[in-house]
Amino acid sequence: MREQLSKWFGLGGAKRRSGFTLVELLVVIAILGVLVGLVAMTATRMLRGSDSAERNAAADIVKSAIAAYQNENNGEWPIDLSGLGSNTTQITYGTVNNSNRVGQSNAEFLMPLFGCNANGKRDTSMRAYIEDPSMFYVCDGNSAPRKLEEVLDGGSISANDMIGFPIDMRETRESKYDALSGSQAFAPIRITIDFDTNNVMVTVPSDGDFRNVLRIN
Repeated sequence: MREQLSKWFGLGGAKRRSGFTLVELLVVIAILGVLVGLVAMTATRMLRGSDSAERNAAADIVKSAIAAYQNENNGEWPIDLSGLGSNTTQITYGTVNNSNRVGQSNAEFLMPLFGCNANGKRDTSMRAYIEDPSMFYVCDGNSAPRKLEEVLDGGSISANDMIGFPIDMRETRESKYDALSGSQAFAPIRITIDFDTNNVMVTVPSDGDFRNVLRIN
């Protein structure tokens, strides 16, 4: 009787399976791998978005500082650009460019806004229109970028320096960056001035703007 009941109700039948099969473990691992990948992609986008927002904020600060300087100095630019003539003049890669004529450097243009004298040294007698230099970096195109705040505390900015932001090219995976693989690059602040309308545009190249990003040797 007991044997018959066991057959009917499965009592005393096959032992219960314990643990997971290999296939189940592989499926779980695959799902976890996909989830980790999605989290990593989201985090990378957020970090790049944060960097972009910081650069855009810095560009706005520079533009506001130029406007404030002009308001207090009879419409003059931070340095004398009268010799460059009219039409649109652009500061890019650290030089003022108008019809292929080279003028003052990016660093020289921004020195007065940071309260620096003609030698690039911080001068407490001058007003700093950009009061917080902590988000800016300095680079001469050869050595690693240095924080502008530290440069001003212990030395000076030179005419060969550019002010902007470092970019780690190892973060990119596009083929056009292969030549820069494993090296660092620098995105200088770019200032475009239209003398006809007296308008100014300040931008900072991103790691997706390869043409305007400078490789550091």
